[in-house]
Amino acid sequence: MNDWRNSDHAWVASTVALFLLPATVTAIAADDALDATWWPFGSLDELDSAITAAGRTLYAAHRPLLHLALEHLAK
Repeated sequence: MNDWRNSDHAWVASTVALFLLPATVTAIAADDALDATWWPFGSLDELDSAITAAGRTLYAAHRPLLHLALEHLAK
């Protein structure tokens, strides 16, 4: 899927991993991610609403990857 950040000289590539944690972990930001945040992920709509409410954007190219994660978690 096209991403608005792509150009003739640069493009976005996403890699995903799914980790199930045994307990809540605090998101700690460092210089590489000064505003690290955990988001609710019971559904894509819930995630999209939370991200939008924070003034951010859930990129369209990430939706299929997140959908696969939800399918895996539902098993």
